[in-house]
Amino acid sequence: MKRITALLIFAIGICHIVPGQNAAPSRVVGWLNDIDILVSRVENFHPMPWARITREEFTSRADEIRQHINNWNDDKLTVELMKLVALVGDGHTMVLLDNRESFNKWFPIRLEKFSDGLFVTAVAMNRKELLRGQVVRMGKYDSEEGCKLVGELISADSPDLVTRTLTDYLSNAVLLKESGIIDSVDKLPLEVRCENGQIVKVDLSSSEWRLSFNWAYNKKAIPADTEVITVTDDTTITLPLYLKGFSESTDPFWFKYLPDDSLIFFQVNQVFDSSSETLLDYTIKVLDFYDSHLPLINKFVIDLRFNEGGNGDIVPPLTEQFSKRNNTLDKGKLFIVISNNTFSAASIFVGQMKKTTNAITIGELAGPLNFSSDPVLFTLPDNKIFVNISRLYSQDGHPTDKRGYYPPDYYIPARATDYFQHHDPVIDAIKNDKIKTLKDIILSDGINAMKVELNRQMEINGPREKWFPYTSYDMALFTYNQLIPSGKYEESLYLSELNTMIYPGSIWGWFLMGMIYENIGKLQEAYNCFGQVLEIEPCHAESEWEYSKIRALLYPVEVEEEILKNYTGDFEGRHITLVNGHLEYQETGAEKLLLIPVNAHIYLLGETGRMVEFEKSNGPAMKMKIMKWDGKMWIFRRN
Repeated sequence: MKRITALLIFAIGICHIVPGQNAAPSRVVGWLNDIDILVSRVENFHPMPWARITREEFTSRADEIRQHINNWNDDKLTVELMKLVALVGDGHTMVLLDNRESFNKWFPIRLEKFSDGLFVTAVAMNRKELLRGQVVRMGKYDSEEGCKLVGELISADSPDLVTRTLTDYLSNAVLLKESGIIDSVDKLPLEVRCENGQIVKVDLSSSEWRLSFNWAYNKKAIPADTEVITVTDDTTITLPLYLKGFSESTDPFWFKYLPDDSLIFFQVNQVFDSSSETLLDYTIKVLDFYDSHLPLINKFVIDLRFNEGGNGDIVPPLTEQFSKRNNTLDKGKLFIVISNNTFSAASIFVGQMKKTTNAITIGELAGPLNFSSDPVLFTLPDNKIFVNISRLYSQDGHPTDKRGYYPPDYYIPARATDYFQHHDPVIDAIKNDKIKTLKDIILSDGINAMKVELNRQMEINGPREKWFPYTSYDMALFTYNQLIPSGKYEESLYLSELNTMIYPGSIWGWFLMGMIYENIGKLQEAYNCFGQVLEIEPCHAESEWEYSKIRALLYPVEVEEEILKNYTGDFEGRHITLVNGHLEYQETGAEKLLLIPVNAHIYLLGETGRMVEFEKSNGPAMKMKIMKWDGKMWIFRRN
């Protein structure tokens, strides 16, 4: 995020190159040396290198590459190093190809992945029949498999986010060949279903262009010096505001007031200052306009769909400006639009806005709120390969969120059909007051309304596991902190059950459901839930305690009277008596409590949630413990 610091540490990264060495090592020794350095730098510099892959898996894959040095060419080895580094699962840690001259062969086409498929969004004019066509097959594979193979080269925090870089790579001939998709860097066979439904088969020829693996940010670009036709060239259709501003303006941030919609639209395409104005000063200018037009503005939209980050240090003063206005930018007025391209410092902005303001996020899956970043640039000395390795960890989401992506509060994926028709369903939904979070729905409208919304979203967007906004722990906290205190036990049970369906391997839904059932007196259901927790995590102390406690109530244990007699007597003011075959406990001056046997030596202490354990002995027990679920205990000795 800070280029000056990165340049300073770059010097550290290359210090192992010894000046004055006369004889270059052999090719094999050179590659072995580079692989060793790469593995060591990942382990030593990355803050969480084994968060998504074990060290053993990573080093095992590195060993496989070492074994193939003799029979793989240098381009293939470079691509395999890309795959290796991508296994770290960090969008900032990657092999860079910007100095790899042998990779400078490109096909004159722009391919973009949408939720409804892979499409041609720009192409050389002499292949204009392909524009807006859906790619059915590329080289030897169908489009899905082809994207998956190229995705293995892409460093991303989650496989769901490789689309951020996919377009840049899908046009590169060498990457396609070394991924096994095509046989020759000279030709890309494509099958495309054109707009009229006809399947067209073409062979695209490659050519040298300029060595750039970050060209796709320009929506009208293809990697070729030739005349281009793009989907935004159709002047008969007005571009939506988010595309119009992005494609027709060079300003990194701008805003527009839409009086007919009572809406401010603020597009921020980078978390950097511009050459003429700081982002903070411009944001204050926008908010001053908002303040002066307060009665006329019902919605404030911040669009980050094209924002891939910048300097995270300038984010806190930005979010502070919005949090100052929480009384006017209340729930349902402030929206942040995100996409697969929302990344790095832009994700930090989203995370901090979610913590400090009433913002509702809308759009696609975006870069995670918890991630590694601020990479150091290293040079692998023998093959002169550049590698970025993260050195810092940012946590602006919930500490338990390890998904590697951030799902918005309200999911609307990017679809080619909308893109080609120049339609923005996100802004339409905001303008038409369609945005309501699932948490708000269940709080205000109840279970049935939430079920209707879930079913609607699944019909449109597919399985909820891909777009559902909340983690298992987040759902449990919401249930515990907001639903249960409001007396919404039916809603609490429904959300806990939904938690177990979406996250069956997590203990939190099962645990909370068990606690709710226990509190409303449904002990068998509670017993089953705690049993599920212990199947997932046998060492969960509180569930183990509750399970034992409820089992004693549901399935009474018979203890011989001769054993019970050993426990009667006084234990430092605690009196144990035997009445009609049952033990009773009484502290001086307090009411009697029934002791319910868990086993021959341990007993529930009435409804206090505590247990009593008597010392095992053949005669009178000389010691008694009173225990809580968290291990705290009090020891009392026989008088």
